[in-house]
Amino acid sequence: MQKNWKSGDLRDALDKTIKIIEEDDNTSCLISLHDLVDERLEQDIRQAGKGDTATIKKLTAKHPDDQFYQAAGLRKLVSLKSKGAQKDLLSAVFSDGEILSDAAAKLAVDLPEPKQGFWKQSLQSSKTNEVLGSLKVLAHQKDPKSESLILPLLTHEDVNVQEAAKKALEVIKSGD
Repeated sequence: MQKNWKSGDLRDALDKTIKIIEEDDNTSCLISLHDLVDERLEQDIRQAGKGDTATIKKLTAKHPDDQFYQAAGLRKLVSLKSKGAQKDLLSAVFSDGEILSDAAAKLAVDLPEPKQGFWKQSLQSSKTNEVLGSLKVLAHQKDPKSESLILPLLTHEDVNVQEAAKKALEVIKSGD
């Protein structure tokens, strides 16, 4: 958030919140934002009366700018093993939203690839979002065989791709 909010009311509120947290001597248990949003989605599903694919897609469509909610919906669709989950997952991996794309990349590791070597082949795409999304998935897969395909991206024309390639290589090499 600090990276995205350089100035303005949101940045001021963020800085104030950080200061309050840093100065607080009372330790408390942290609650994952993902867990809170997952709970919110579950509550919305209960209110809707059913938790089928169509309902989840309808609910997430009501919150197009809330990447956390979109990610919660995607996690739910994948857990239901819905027919269109893989298509939704691909769309999310290649999305502009960093939070949604990251969540989708983690989920993509546990699903079969759309076709053999898809993520590696996507590194050759002219679309930056596809390259970035594929780098995230390959990093989560931690396959050392991906290193030779990622290395050339360290000199890619787009700085974001260079940084993502560097991160992916670090993760693959560390095994973490």
